[in-house]
Amino acid sequence: DECRHIMRLATPALRPSILHSMGHPQQVEGGTIDPIRTSETAWLDRFFGVNRGAPETDVTRAVVARAVALARVPGDTHAEGLQVLRYSVGGKYRHHVDWLEGHHPARLATVLIFLNDGEATGAAADEFGKLEGGGGTNFALRHSESYPEMLHAGCEAGLTVEPKAGTAVFFYNMHPHASATSDYSIDWTAWHSGCSVTAGVKWVANVWIRNDETEW
Repeated sequence: DECRHIMRLATPALRPSILHSMGHPQQVEGGTIDPIRTSETAWLDRFFGVNRGAPETDVTRAVVARAVALARVPGDTHAEGLQVLRYSVGGKYRHHVDWLEGHHPARLATVLIFLNDGEATGAAADEFGKLEGGGGTNFALRHSESYPEMLHAGCEAGLTVEPKAGTAVFFYNMHPHASATSDYSIDWTAWHSGCSVTAGVKWVANVWIRNDETEW
């Protein structure tokens, strides 16, 4: 199925996740590794060679196209390549927002896709593992402009979405006003976190949708 195809494609390209790139937003090497984000990342690259991930396929293009349709923006010209993440026991990403300060086009919306869950059996469980504890996605559901405050928000408050393979969470990172391209503001309620995996392994994928055409 699509989830297994994506995980299989991403596996050889996985590298430690970075918190800040030193240049290109999809950089996978040479950036800052920080304990607030402990996972592995692979990019299924629309422009293979930019980040030395893995090339996209018809399957991944179809997934990105469906994600873009949710945001009602034109074609996949506004979407980044598919980012795939694997979290082992203890893996997490503390509360953060997805927009990148100073970057244009900006990340208008996020589609977070769950690739596995606790119900995996047989060959899929043997090859990719299954999520046996923790690993939900928490939305703090509060307005804050303070990174230090939100960094320690935890997963106890707000809303936590439990992973279910093949499902996705869609949310906006910005408030469009007259124009999403040139007149928008940050949605400071879009803080979210990947809660710590307590048993097993978690796989997710992100599609970030920009507010204008992008080559990322």
